[in-house]
Amino acid sequence: KDLAALIQTGERHGHPMLIASAASRVNENQRGRMIDKIREALGGLKGKTLAMLGLSFKPNTNDLREAPALAIARVLLAEGAGIRAYDPEALTEACQFMPELQPCRDTYHAAEGADALVIMTEWNVFRNLDFEKLKSVMRMPILLDLRNVYDPERIAASISTTPCDNPEMIRLRRGKSRPRGSHPIGISAITAPVSRIA
Repeated sequence: KDLAALIQTGERHGHPMLIASAASRVNENQRGRMIDKIREALGGLKGKTLAMLGLSFKPNTNDLREAPALAIARVLLAEGAGIRAYDPEALTEACQFMPELQPCRDTYHAAEGADALVIMTEWNVFRNLDFEKLKSVMRMPILLDLRNVYDPERIAASISTTPCDNPEMIRLRRGKSRPRGSHPIGISAITAPVSRIA
């Protein structure tokens, strides 16, 4: 939102903020890339349920102005996904702004029956998730960490996993045979190791 204000100030004074405008376009493109990651992980969005963790613009605030989570949620909903949402501070405001969101009381409530868990804002409360508990309540235990809260290798180490062939994507399937090097616990972790949503 500060970037948008800077661009608008420059325009009002007849001084286009070219670098700031370019950064804003990059941020917008990043949101599209994150939507693509979610879509690809689930093989499409129609009829899928997503648990979205974090709705505010940044942690420790209920500020929703220019919040990437809401912009992304709008697209996911338009493509037929359902969203079970949780945010420690901004949940009420977000659901007033976007009534299609299903408000949940905590992370694990949001995860119930979800096809994927998506971390959108890096609140501290999301930094020590109980992956065994998540696995037990999710329909398809897939973690999409769009804020790079977790290192996939650290996730694997924390629950005694075998090495993963691709550290950016750890796929888990309950009750099915696993490909070589896959995660044995049932949580797929898909991160954006280089790019972050701004």
